[in-house]
Amino acid sequence: MALMNKPVSKISSFILQLHCFGLVGILAATTHYVSVICLVELGGLTPLLSNFFAFLISFQVSYWGHRSLTFRGTTTPKREGMLRFFLVAITGFTVNQSLFYFFLNHFDWSYRISLLIVIAIVASMTFIFSKIWVFRF
Repeated sequence: MALMNKPVSKISSFILQLHCFGLVGILAATTHYVSVICLVELGGLTPLLSNFFAFLISFQVSYWGHRSLTFRGTTTPKREGMLRFFLVAITGFTVNQSLFYFFLNHFDWSYRISLLIVIAIVASMTFIFSKIWVFRF
């Protein structure tokens, strides 16, 4: 009977982790999205420059949220985890900025729609690398 409960427990744990990742991700993405809009609309910055500053702001929300909620059982030391997560985030930001630039210059979409698509793509990539490399167990 104990063998039957173990796989269910792993599946439940993974589903809970996905939910937590989604919650933190939505919070970080919302922070990113609102920051871009505020910097463009209120700050007068270009969308691409605003995207860079929004990345720096949302990185903090994302790292600390994932460290304390999504991957709270990690054995990775904080300094090492932050460095690894920053490398994942910088890679994600590079993909984000490249796709954002591409969409803005090749499609007749608003910057808001383009940004939503880009954020969804990068979020998937971030979960995979965070789970297998950044926040080890």
